[in-house]
Amino acid sequence: MTDELNEQCLQLFDIWCERRSVIPLCCLMRVWPILNSARSSRLRFFDALRDLAQWHDEALSHEDRDIVLRLLASEGKDKRAEEVDTTVDRGFGEADYAT
Repeated sequence: MTDELNEQCLQLFDIWCERRSVIPLCCLMRVWPILNSARSSRLRFFDALRDLAQWHDEALSHEDRDIVLRLLASEGKDKRAEEVDTTVDRGFGEADYAT
């Protein structure tokens, strides 16, 4: 998952550098590159994107917004995968849910 995030962030970085979009660049550079897959790194990253989309929406083009929304949507997938991993780690299996 981290490789995909980094790839899309690189795309945003290139776009924002080319346009000299300072506010989005500042938000991105606070949390990127993502050097590890630690949960805290991902949480900071997604929080920064949410803040950018919420408080600086006027600084984003339609293309930027689509990429940011795609990244935020990937957070949900990431959380669901993490929940499955947690369930497996606790030793719950299908037999535990059988009625």
